Amino acid sequence: MSNPTSQRPARGLPRTLRRSIPVIALLGLLLAGAPAEAQSENSRAYVTIESVKVRADDDARFIDVQATVSLPPGCKLEFVLTRQSAAVQTNLVTVPENRKVRESFKIETPSPSAVPYTYLTRIAPLEDQPRAVRRAIEGDPKAYPPSIVPFQKYHFDKSFPSGTEAEIAAEVARVRKWFKSEYTALAKLDQVVSKARKEVEEGTDYVDRQGGLDAKKWRKMMDDEVLEPLRQAQKLYNEGLAGNRADLIAYRPALADLRTLSSAVALRATSRSIELYEEKGLSPAEEDKAPEAIVTKVPGFNKRVPKGSDLQKIVNRINDKLDIEEKKDGGQ
Repeated sequence: MSNPTSQRPARGLPRTLRRSIPVIALLGLLLAGAPAEAQSENSRAYVTIESVKVRADDDARFIDVQATVSLPPGCKLEFVLTRQSAAVQTNLVTVPENRKVRESFKIETPSPSAVPYTYLTRIAPLEDQPRAVRRAIEGDPKAYPPSIVPFQKYHFDKSFPSGTEAEIAAEVARVRKWFKSEYTALAKLDQVVSKARKEVEEGTDYVDRQGGLDAKKWRKMMDDEVLEPLRQAQKLYNEGLAGNRADLIAYRPALADLRTLSSAVALRATSRSIELYEEKGLSPAEEDKAPEAIVTKVPGFNKRVPKGSDLQKIVNRINDKLDIEEKKDGGQ
């Protein structure tokens, strides 16, 4: 795999246009096409959010919410803050007698990004409701059809930014830098195996006194310098894709490509290691045939091992999704 940004053709918005678009609008455009929360066709408007405002109080951030509800007073109602279908935090509210919700929720883990927040409102499970509320809901199947449990609704019309324009720009710059460092590190892991294979062929390293493969030394290199870093990388990517990393939730489409890239690197590494064992008349190591906690299956590569150009194409997809520009000198 060559320098990760040196071969990508110019794509996306012209630079002059990029400079003229406000950063929030531009960043929303860059991440367009990312999966959004699915709205149930049977969702009911039990809650109408009138306004949502984010305010700062010293070092803390709060979301002020005003809403009207058509639910029995005393009903337990969940306000689920979401981003890209993943729950960020959940706040429980008790519907007041006047059915007007006026709440201020502290943002537990503020994380500005180009993708806005969206509230999902949901009636808490019936077993958690007061007896009077449970009876009212169960006794009116027309207003509360059992077929649409859980009673919930996404409020896309009241989606709101997760920070100031400057904060969002700074966060996206940080994320772009992180993705570049990650795929550059994966490229270096790919090069570790290429370099080691060449050293074996030249007889300068990983060979015993008889010129055969020093399997113990080769195995240590593969396990410590290649497979373990890949294992840790995939663990991180999986956590992000599962919605367990607030700082990565908004970038899951690009993160999915990063995980695919790590699988492609793992497949290339283990395949070349297996080939080397076989060339030297040795049985391939089980660690290469079935590496623990590492996914080596790559979509579209069931019959062949990805080439360096294939890795570059995956990097290009990441660059396009985050609008990472290549540098003319090929530098980072």
